[in-house]
Amino acid sequence: MSFAGVANGEKSRIYADAMDETEIMLIPANQVETLLAKLPAFGKLFPKQYQNRNHDLLENIRQFVFHKLDERLLQYLHGEAQRRNTETLDLRHHQITSDLTTALEVNTRTHKKLENEGKIEQSPDGIKILMFR
Repeated sequence: MSFAGVANGEKSRIYADAMDETEIMLIPANQVETLLAKLPAFGKLFPKQYQNRNHDLLENIRQFVFHKLDERLLQYLHGEAQRRNTETLDLRHHQITSDLTTALEVNTRTHKKLENEGKIEQSPDGIKILMFR
C-alpha cells in the first residue's frame, strides 16, 4: 500500500505494530521511480508482497468462515509457538483478540474452554500448549 501511495502521489495509510525486533528500510518517495528504472528486481518486489498479503487475507477469511474459534485459537497459539521457537507464549488476551479479530470476552471464554479441555495451560510465565490436533 505504501508503494501504491507513492505511485498515486498519496500519503501511505499503513500502520505497523512489530511483534518482534524489526528493521525497516525507508525510501524517499521521490527516489522510488529512479530505483524502479535502475533495479528491475525492486519493481518485482511489490507485486510479490501484494500477492502474499492477498493469500494471507484469503486464508484468514477461510479460517474465519470454516473453523470454530477454539480451533482457530489453538492453531494461532501453535503457530506463534513455532514462530517464536518456544513452548510457553508470553501473549496477552488483548493481543490474541486483536490478531484473531474477536471480542475479548469471547476470546477469554474460548481460552478457558481450551484450558478445561487440557489443551493449553495458563501460568504466570504465559500460555503453554499441551495438545494440538
